[in-house]
Amino acid sequence: MEQHINSINVSEIKSLSGFKVRTCNANEMSGEGAQIGHLWQRFYSEIAPELTSTSQVYGVYTHYESDVIGDFDVYACTNTPINTVETESVDLAAGHYLRFIPLCLI
Repeated sequence: MEQHINSINVSEIKSLSGFKVRTCNANEMSGEGAQIGHLWQRFYSEIAPELTSTSQVYGVYTHYESDVIGDFDVYACTNTPINTVETESVDLAAGHYLRFIPLCLI
């Protein structure tokens, strides 16, 4: 899938809620044990119906164990508080980030 990449500045901490998985690149690339696709499927089936027109959707990659072979956390989340399902929270620190937008959404 082609993507448009640009950068954004987040001026203050954003509290996000959604679903989280812990994975590694080897599992995601091999297909065995891959979790990120299922994570987003669950997000769109359980959380997306609760979103509003002002909701923003985030994919947050964090808590890296080491380098490209280590485990890391991935959150499929939103800035909209979700109270109808069991979710986890993550804070997005103020800073400079890359934003990846699928071209089909532009």
